[in-house]
Amino acid sequence: MAEPFHPDLLRDAAARLPGIDPGAIDAVVERGIQFAQRLSRPVPEDAYPLLAVSLRAGIDDLVLATQVIEEVSRPELPPVLVTMVTTAVLSRPELSDPVAAARTVLNRAASRRFPEDGPGPGPLLWQIAEYRAALDELTGSEPDLERYLRDLTASPGTMQAFAEFLGGAELFVQLTRTELDVPELDEVVCDGTSPDSETITSWLLAELYAGTSSSQRRVVTEWLTGLRSPTSQDDLAFLVDRIRRVERRLACCPSPAPRLDLPELERVRPVVSAAVRNGLSFPPLWTDRSAAINLAASKLRLETNTATWPISMLVASVVVRSLHQDVHQAADPDRPLDCACGADLHSLRTPRRPDEVCPHRPWPEPGRVEDLTTLARTARVGDENLAQLHLKRYQGLWREWIGDARDRMD
Repeated sequence: MAEPFHPDLLRDAAARLPGIDPGAIDAVVERGIQFAQRLSRPVPEDAYPLLAVSLRAGIDDLVLATQVIEEVSRPELPPVLVTMVTTAVLSRPELSDPVAAARTVLNRAASRRFPEDGPGPGPLLWQIAEYRAALDELTGSEPDLERYLRDLTASPGTMQAFAEFLGGAELFVQLTRTELDVPELDEVVCDGTSPDSETITSWLLAELYAGTSSSQRRVVTEWLTGLRSPTSQDDLAFLVDRIRRVERRLACCPSPAPRLDLPELERVRPVVSAAVRNGLSFPPLWTDRSAAINLAASKLRLETNTATWPISMLVASVVVRSLHQDVHQAADPDRPLDCACGADLHSLRTPRRPDEVCPHRPWPEPGRVEDLTTLARTARVGDENLAQLHLKRYQGLWREWIGDARDRMD
């Protein structure tokens, strides 16, 4: 393995899962070891609890397939063929390095010249047959190209049939679902009920996946299972938007909850249910909040041509925060320029009380992260009154989250 993996941490995390027996714990650890060998990426210590849930729920192959596809994709190949080869490779556990194996298979077919016309099999069937031959060679079997071509000629000729011929058809179907994008949720009226944790879980699942495309659902799934690095810049603004959706939904989760017909929901349900039971312990989206704010502000500036950089920074500073962090509707013009936590002085940071404002709070530290003074200084929009005025008048991207923050400011 390229990175360290700690089975003992995974075993401890699995042992804390509700309703799990010793045999199931052993199975989770064994799957975790295999998964880590195939993943060849770091597993942060704080990701083991969610990794244990995802391994028990059987979502790891979907996550791994998505990562392999991203690494081996090439512009000259249709994505469906890359997906087909990847799922076929993952169906053969003896191939310990799926990225290298997938590249070998794709290169094997790319090096061949297939007949363009004539009474025999067409170029696509030749290509699929070569994929199968390369897979057999990698696993020590003797390929039979002529038989493969005969079998393919007699098959229905669909991509799913080709995936079945290569192997890994079940995972291929999950990755190539062509359903319409998930619609946004209809507005609901709170009926005054106090839902249980499972109702809250169902609502949060619906919010996390509402209004998403298939590629966005993969992003959400990788994040929820703890396999997205908190230092990654990819899709950060989109995931921050998901966090704000969750925050808004927590204020009103009436029964019954909606149910979306998506395979990801049932697979990720144990992860979200565990997060609800553990105080909304979603995986971190950043290790440095200021860097995340700058990244989000850049995206806001690009997507809203009328927004200036100061306004984009102001909005990002309000919206980029974890579920346990708030913006304080107050001004503190006497605050020193250096934060009391010591982070501005490049010294060891001292955690602050929740009722103190500290923009440097890490993801899991609850409390106030901004007030009108810190917002005005960070965004350089003038004084506190101007910052408040800009927030009141803002109508760009994320305006709903600015409105929610104004309503929630304590």
